[in-house]
Order: sequence, then structure tokens, then C-alpha cells
Amino acid sequence: MLTSLAIALTTIPMPKDVIYPFAGRSYGTTATCEAQGLVFVIGSAIGIIMNAILNIYYLCTLRYKMKAATFSKFVEPILLVVGILLPVVTIITILANQGLINPNP
Repeated sequence: MLTSLAIALTTIPMPKDVIYPFAGRSYGTTATCEAQGLVFVIGSAIGIIMNAILNIYYLCTLRYKMKAATFSKFVEPILLVVGILLPVVTIITILANQGLINPNP
């Protein structure tokens, strides 16, 4: 949902003085452009990790015969916390602090 939201906004959050010749309108600032970039990258990373968690669930239930209630109670909370915090923390510290979110030619 986060990635789709960032894609749906298209060029609207981009600054008006951007160097790219877009046909669409842009009403944003550098901050809104950075926010859109962060939402897109974080949403994509979380989506990939959630897919991996789903594969781990299938592995545990089909291969190791773990009950769904056991997985939901013990394994899933740990995977969800790590799966959400890891991309958020790493992406913000690496990309945002180095200014790598803004569009460059």
C-alpha cells in the first residue's frame, strides 16, 4: 500500500523547479519529494520482507509441521518486528542522511 501510494502521487510531490521535463504538474518541495522517495523505498523493502515471511510460514507449516497457532504466537511477532524495523531504520540512516532520495540527472 505504501509503494502504491508513492506511485499514485507521480510527480505531484516533486519541486516546481525540477530539471526534468515532466508533462504532469508538480506542487511539492524538496521535503515532499524526499518523503515520497522514502515511502516508496521503505514500502518496497517491507513488501519484499513480508513475502519472505510468508515463505517462512509455508516452510514451517508444510515442511516442519508447525501448527499455525504456534507460528502466530512465537515466530510471527519476531519476524514482523524485524521485518518492519530493519528496512525503516537502515533506509532512513543510509539514504536520508546521505541525501540520496532527491532526483538527480
